[in-house]
Amino acid sequence: MAIIGNPTPGNDLIFGDAANNRIDALAGDDTVNGNGGDDSLFGGLGNDQLLGAVGNDTLLGGDGNDLLVGDNSGGTGNDSLNGGAGDDVLNGGLGADTLAGGPGSDTYSVGSLNATLIEQANEGNDIVNASINFTLPNNIERLTLVGTANINGTGNALGNSILGNAANNLLNGLAGDDTINGLDGNDTLNGGDGIDILNGGNGNDIFNGGAGNDVINGGAGIDRIRVNAVGSNIVLTNTSVTGEGVDSLNGIENAELFVFQSNNIPGNIDASAFTLGSVTLDGGTGNNVLTGGSGNDFLDGEGGIDTLTGGSGDDTLNSGSGNDFLSGGAGADRFLYETGRAYVFSDLGVDTIASFSASSDKFVLSKKTFDTLITAAGGTLLSSEFEVVDSFFEQFTSNAKITYNRVTGDLSFNRNGSILVGGDAEGNIIADLNPGNVAGGAPLLSASNILIVA
Repeated sequence: MAIIGNPTPGNDLIFGDAANNRIDALAGDDTVNGNGGDDSLFGGLGNDQLLGAVGNDTLLGGDGNDLLVGDNSGGTGNDSLNGGAGDDVLNGGLGADTLAGGPGSDTYSVGSLNATLIEQANEGNDIVNASINFTLPNNIERLTLVGTANINGTGNALGNSILGNAANNLLNGLAGDDTINGLDGNDTLNGGDGIDILNGGNGNDIFNGGAGNDVINGGAGIDRIRVNAVGSNIVLTNTSVTGEGVDSLNGIENAELFVFQSNNIPGNIDASAFTLGSVTLDGGTGNNVLTGGSGNDFLDGEGGIDTLTGGSGDDTLNSGSGNDFLSGGAGADRFLYETGRAYVFSDLGVDTIASFSASSDKFVLSKKTFDTLITAAGGTLLSSEFEVVDSFFEQFTSNAKITYNRVTGDLSFNRNGSILVGGDAEGNIIADLNPGNVAGGAPLLSASNILIVA
């Protein structure tokens, strides 16, 4: 074994050779390079720099603030690095490395999916700089994503600090009171449980605070918030959202609010005080009340008997199944009817629509659901497939596919469209546009009020 340099209690510079070297640098601020072979390098007391270089190396820093590097740049050795006491920096390289910082606030650099990091409780405030998708192991508090790739970072049960890079990141806090910073890029920030602070930075970011009273700062870009609540009432304003917690909002231009049901417990969503952009409201399977804001909103009742109120923008209301109550409010609104399969009455129910404006509002029918229509997708209903009638008898005997009773306000689908098989006796009412059958209360529809989509 030819070793250049002699270990002393002072500050040493030592180089191994291509063999398997065992070097104990003793005390002092030492620099040791193992070179080739499977080396064992011991720093001892002092602030040491240990480089395994090539091979499967074992590096032990000892006391002091040490720098431990398992491989040369691009190396793939399977190294074992132990920082010992002190604020150490550990970089295993690209192999299946085991890194243990020990007591002190340590910094780990990770670029391998096969790396294993070991920290015990109360050993310091540690950080991982990761250039790959990475989830913090137990007892490590901070995570920073480095490089230019679109990568993801996930915390642990502690109160974590998670920092994205300039690309598009998915950042998950999980449990604990986390602080998550997206920086540049179009990021998704999920706080999870705890009282979290989510900072989007530049880019068009998506936020989900999770449980707890969180603070959400959108930053630059067109940002949106997502709230998922089980059997809860959600209230959205320009500065806060109440759902699983009470979250404070800054710089949020759009919102997606979802209520998931547990045992059909109703969950209501009120976004009437939100004036900064558009909202998407999803009621789930229960009997919900969904109220939009001033933007161009999308309200989806899904299952249950729902009440959907659009607000002042150009809204789209999708009632789903059930006998729902719909009101588009001001603006040019769309009432969407599509189930993803051929028409079945129970898939849609009979909706009550208040204040339908024949001059601005439209029905939107899917050809997949209203499968016998010959009108091409992308245009308005052919006049040959539409008829306005004055009585139930006329509606019953009509051979038009879509009929509208201007007295009662009933809009019906006659799937067969043939008087030979009973006219509209084969069809079903899909909407009532004259709640309470008020004399003269039904708007006057034409085929141009009905849009056909794929």
